[in-house]
Amino acid sequence: MKKILFLTAVLSFCLTLQGQTKSFEHIDVALTLGSTGIGVDIATPLCSWVDVRGGFSFVPSIGFENRMNMIDTKISTGATQSRFDKISETFETLTGYKLKSEVTMSGRSNFWNANLMFDFKPFNNKRWHLTAGLYFGPSDIVTSKNTPECMSTLLSIGTYNNYYDKLSDPEVTSGEKPFFSFKGMNIYIFGEEVYIEYGDIGVFKETDIIKNLKENGAIAAYMGDRSNGEPYKMTPNDDGIITATVKVNSVRPYLGFGYEGQLSKRSDKYLISFDCGAMMWGGVPHFYMHDGTDLTHEISNYNAQIAGYCGLLKCLPVYPVANVRFIRRIDFNKR
Repeated sequence: MKKILFLTAVLSFCLTLQGQTKSFEHIDVALTLGSTGIGVDIATPLCSWVDVRGGFSFVPSIGFENRMNMIDTKISTGATQSRFDKISETFETLTGYKLKSEVTMSGRSNFWNANLMFDFKPFNNKRWHLTAGLYFGPSDIVTSKNTPECMSTLLSIGTYNNYYDKLSDPEVTSGEKPFFSFKGMNIYIFGEEVYIEYGDIGVFKETDIIKNLKENGAIAAYMGDRSNGEPYKMTPNDDGIITATVKVNSVRPYLGFGYEGQLSKRSDKYLISFDCGAMMWGGVPHFYMHDGTDLTHEISNYNAQIAGYCGLLKCLPVYPVANVRFIRRIDFNKR
């Protein structure tokens, strides 16, 4: 809000200078190309040393895929997947579904901006200008979600982890509360036995499946270490889904400089401008997982599958802007 008020004050000040020079004597219509993508803008002078311009640009959406390995949380990150294979076989016996150790994430970028800029020309050579302004765009610039082909695996992982959590609860294994309860039917676990308390159904000895569930850990993807040194092990949400989102501020101040000149000495109707600067989008972007964990701010020692993404984001506390503008000037004073 303060930034918008500041720009409004600048605009009001420049309008008071209209008596010194003819403002709005021409408009510049431009095609822009550069790090903010492809765009268009319109500019006009407010006074002899300030131009205002506004426009829109977008970076074509880019799709990508990334694969994550789901592992048993009791296995060190460098271990083989042989134990996971054992878990998969156990779960297939229990449910009929086989767990896959690899989950594919599909992502897409979403980076577009509207902008309002003020070009200040304090130098004798009016071709040079200093620029201050604002970009406006979506805060979610990258979104990622597991592919539909992985849904059965993720739902199975959620089911397996639910079994594991209950079998790891001392109250459940001691029989102080039911393992499951449904319409008056309670399933308890007592030490080495599993029985159903619902009429005279029977008592069943603990199977190898139950033993394997107790011995193996919950299934998660090791993403890195938290600030306290504890590993961050990511599991699917309650809907069996994994999502990831890169977030920045939706209002992004800009500071930069530029140079404008004629494309041809024969005509002043066609110009070209080069602009460089920094879009301040709120520091290092946040990389949120579906459970709210911020990978770029809360996690270190990333696994190899996400290290490149997090390393790139940490190198971009501001977004570098380098654009070229191809301008067509429309002069209202010339017929």
